Amino acid sequence: MSCYGKCQVYGPYYRKDGRQHVVLYFPDYTRQVVSYPRYIMETFLGRRLSVNEDVHHKNGDYTDNRLKNLQVIDHAKHCHDHNPGRKPARVKCVWCGKTFVLSRVQQSNRVQNSKEGMFGPFCSKTCSGQYGRQLQLSARRGNSSSRTRQIRGKLSKCQSRAKPRKEEGVETLRRAPKEQSSKVKRKSRPQTV
Repeated sequence: MSCYGKCQVYGPYYRKDGRQHVVLYFPDYTRQVVSYPRYIMETFLGRRLSVNEDVHHKNGDYTDNRLKNLQVIDHAKHCHDHNPGRKPARVKCVWCGKTFVLSRVQQSNRVQNSKEGMFGPFCSKTCSGQYGRQLQLSARRGNSSSRTRQIRGKLSKCQSRAKPRKEEGVETLRRAPKEQSSKVKRKSRPQTV
């Protein structure tokens, strides 16, 4: 016996990602879209699955909707199995040398920052600010301390790794040098007395 009562089932239809779903039309003219594996499992069990239950494909192939390949598991366990997440990364702050664990945001930004040639990671905003201040001061003075030279060396290595490779036959656009134009005298404004 179907757990959906008297309803018309249309499908299964394929979505853009290759998964299947069915459309259920109820006698009160309402409509519901359900994933096909969930529909198969619910009709087999004769009950609706709760919100915290998911249907898992045992062999990992989501196009294989045979009943022996489907299994009902807890939603939290299903999410954990398919998305193990990132393990906490222990790194050393490049400014103070303190060992710390990267936050989720720092972990997600880490790859993008390395591509852009950004320097880091820093254990705190204080270390990041001190690093930036040191670079600005050394640029103003024109000389640099050994610590700044060391950091700039690391920074240039990061930037050289992050530079995109030039493809053959592709030229970079550069501004043409400005031509010396003849100087045009400006009209002076009459001064009011």
